[in-house]
Amino acid sequence: MAASSTFVSPQTLCFSPKSSSSRFLLPTNLRMVRTVTLATTSKPATGPRISRGIMKPRRVSPEMQTVVGVPEISRPQALKQIWAYIKEHNLQDPETRR
Repeated sequence: MAASSTFVSPQTLCFSPKSSSSRFLLPTNLRMVRTVTLATTSKPATGPRISRGIMKPRRVSPEMQTVVGVPEISRPQALKQIWAYIKEHNLQDPETRR
């Protein structure tokens, strides 16, 4: 967690009205200076990480189990196993490599 403090340098404040009838004063030369007042480190991770999204193991169909060899697998690992199966059994078209 980091908190910061912002202040305006009094030497750089120069207000000039846009017109004489204007109610608001606009800064023409305003410089913001930011200083860090508090900084801490994040807590170290404890325990194993929980898989999410495509990394989360999912159940596969019985037909897919014959190819990948396991009942649950993540999508990237399933794709890796499918390509290994295709190359092992020479199922790719030699001309187009599809």
